[in-house]
Amino acid sequence: MEASIRYGQNNLGGMITASLDLKGEADAAFINSGAIRIDDDVTGGITELDVIRIMPFGNKIVEVTMKGTLLEKILLANDSRKGLGGYLQMDDRLRVASDKVFIGGHPLEANRNYRIRTVEFLLSGKELRLEYLTDKHPDISSVKPVEDEPGKPLDLRLAFIRRLKDRYGG
Repeated sequence: MEASIRYGQNNLGGMITASLDLKGEADAAFINSGAIRIDDDVTGGITELDVIRIMPFGNKIVEVTMKGTLLEKILLANDSRKGLGGYLQMDDRLRVASDKVFIGGHPLEANRNYRIRTVEFLLSGKELRLEYLTDKHPDISSVKPVEDEPGKPLDLRLAFIRRLKDRYGG
């Protein structure tokens, strides 16, 4: 799994990114594939231990308001990050085709602000070939933690567990 997730979008990456925005409050979501660390198959019922094996680092979810120009730069360069932890897994609202970015089925607008859910690590500037992506970037107007409850940041693993429970029960 770890080998494939760094080279292309897959179902696990799609499910994890969908869990970043369960209420549909943002425009879209993505995470770095390096956050997903598992090299074997998970079969049968998925346990909390499986989720920890899949995402051992956890990560706080943040909502970033960014200009379309920055979002386009990030997504159009995604193929250049294949094989790296910075290859992005995206939710189904984002699509890149023929050097064009679509969000929610519509062409991306360069001057529009988009609310994107991602993980705090991606804004650290420590991801290879995404060093420019920091909260200081001029095309980012705000970064807000997504809270589980007031004052308590929502962890990626907990959001994923909730998504699984919402979808499959348990």
